[in-house]
Amino acid sequence: MAEWFRHASAHSQGGLTMSSADVSALFSAAHQDGTLSKGALAVLDAEDLGAVINQGLGITPDQVSATDIQLIIGNIDDSSSIASCGNEQPMRDGYNLVYDSLLGTKQKGGILMAANLFNRGLLHGFDTLENAVRLDARNYNPSGGTPLYDSTAVVLGLAAAKRQQFSDNGVPARAIVPIYTDGADVGSRMRASDIEIIVRDLLQTEQFIVIGVGIDDSTKDHQGNVIRKGTDFKAVFQSMGIQDRWILTPGNSPSEIRGAFAMVSQSVSLASQNAGSFSKGVKGGFSQGAMGGFGA
Repeated sequence: MAEWFRHASAHSQGGLTMSSADVSALFSAAHQDGTLSKGALAVLDAEDLGAVINQGLGITPDQVSATDIQLIIGNIDDSSSIASCGNEQPMRDGYNLVYDSLLGTKQKGGILMAANLFNRGLLHGFDTLENAVRLDARNYNPSGGTPLYDSTAVVLGLAAAKRQQFSDNGVPARAIVPIYTDGADVGSRMRASDIEIIVRDLLQTEQFIVIGVGIDDSTKDHQGNVIRKGTDFKAVFQSMGIQDRWILTPGNSPSEIRGAFAMVSQSVSLASQNAGSFSKGVKGGFSQGAMGGFGA
């Protein structure tokens, strides 16, 4: 795991804002506040993981004028299978749709965004929407494996640390963590059970939403008949602690991928409106639409 985290850190574009010791202090405060259990703290409070999270904390609370903060951090699969299926552009388009929908909200001044790629690591740390980064052909070129669990530990830890940083400064903050993948985990040192411990704790606070989008990876013949059954993404995400109502399993066509991102976009935008909307999403989910809704 240390090797993967060093690789991710080396490719990160976020600037250093705190030391790893300070990140550990944020986790300890989250434990004292009841956000993180001892089990989750043990998973997150590791030197290598703290160093990567340090890269993504981004701007500090005193640089944000809003008094109510929404944190959005996407974890985006950039494995070679995305490229082999020709889905680089649908992934870029879909992620950018979510980004643009947030830019169009009245609450955009209180939204901070960050993005992580499975293999490359942090694309950018938490920043205002105006300074966040869209996916394009220069920064999103899928290649490599699918370290789903290791990369998810990074984004969950970063979301927890950043929210705690705002809480310690008296500013309420909530976080949404969408995870997008087209394959089961390959190459992680962490296990699904490690991620489940963290997700369980964060969801219990009702200040976090974790979304799982699993793009069909079955093999089909020229007539569209399935000749190799794909990953059971619902089971994968459930094993990570993600609730059924926040799981999407779209097909592997460009239109289906964009449709899944559109549903995430609608849900994230609604949840970002205010604390009441966020609470509704935590308890009931959003976007019961053309694809059957979350948890279908």
